[in-house]
Order: sequence, then C-alpha cells, then structure tokens
Amino acid sequence: LPPLQYWQFNTVKYGLLAEIATELLTVPSSTVSLERIFATSSPDMASANDDSDSYVCSQITFDPIALIKTIDEPQRMERDAMLRFNRALIPQF
Repeated sequence: LPPLQYWQFNTVKYGLLAEIATELLTVPSSTVSLERIFATSSPDMASANDDSDSYVCSQITFDPIALIKTIDEPQRMERDAMLRFNRALIPQF
C-alpha cells in the first residue's frame, strides 16, 4: 500500500497525524509538466518558450522510462500525480 493511500485510509484512526502526513505527501516536487518529464522526444525539439522547463528537466536524475515500466497503468500514475498537485481533488476517507 503506497504511503499516501495508507494515510488516507487511516484518517479516522490517526486524525490530525494522518491529515499532516497526507498534506506533506501531496506537496508538489516539481512544477514541470508530466508530459515534459516523460517525453521521449529529443530536447532539441523543445520550443523557445520552454527553455526554463528544459533546464529543469535536464536536472532530473531518475530514469522516467524505467519508472513507467514499473507501473502497471501509466494513466493511473499520471492521475495520481495530478491529484498530488491538486490537494482539493483528493477524496477524504
């Protein structure tokens, strides 16, 4: 069970501690769009408007393709990431 789901399922049991844990686990780690992080095209194709994004993406140290391969459903992974970016959309259990 992923940590975020654990704390969501145990909100009633742990109360404030679960709320704090959920809040900390949903802090965005980056402002780079998911499409940009997981793009398979070359960085040369980036537009001039995306210069700051391409700089941030070049600083990423993990292999996004390997990450995607470990996930059974990439759409679910993207949905979960977007929910973390928007705390208001996370259902409270």
